[in-house]
Amino acid sequence: MSDGLLRGVFALWWLVGLQGLAALVLGGALLVAPEGTAAFFWVAIGLYLFLYGIGMLFNTLSQWRRHQPLPRWQWLGGLLSALGGLVAITNPMLGFYLTATVLSYVVGLAVIISGLTHFARMRQGDEGGTLRLAWSPLLTGVFKLGFGVLIMARPLGASVFLLQFLGAWAVLGGLALLWWAYSLRPVAL
Repeated sequence: MSDGLLRGVFALWWLVGLQGLAALVLGGALLVAPEGTAAFFWVAIGLYLFLYGIGMLFNTLSQWRRHQPLPRWQWLGGLLSALGGLVAITNPMLGFYLTATVLSYVVGLAVIISGLTHFARMRQGDEGGTLRLAWSPLLTGVFKLGFGVLIMARPLGASVFLLQFLGAWAVLGGLALLWWAYSLRPVAL
């Protein structure tokens, strides 16, 4: 890599800093108000879906006015996208609760199945050919079963915990990116 190209890459230290700052703000928002932050993103997604659906409907209408064949699937997709966007904009917590509940049940079921697979490995053979009980797979299986049942019993609580975990992860990542940007800055100047 040439010296000029390397200097140009290091000159973008501020871009790394902006990414770190954005991750820090998003992580802080998820830690302080996880449900409100999720609702904000649902409104943003709803606005995108609404505008995308309206664009598809106008495109379909312009094709119809030019006497081209009416693409019914495009019309239906635009209508459903616009209506789904309106629902997400007017009631963002509904989207959060539905997504959180379904995701928690899927994760809880996966953890339970993973826990059950540990019970198959409980019996291990030693050098003499005798079978003995292995405690590590037993304890891991019991822990995973309990954790999966807990997730499925309290899906919204598990989702809020997951959002806060992601928030903490984003804060740590943002701090790391800010440190990296700071360490790149003297090289650039």
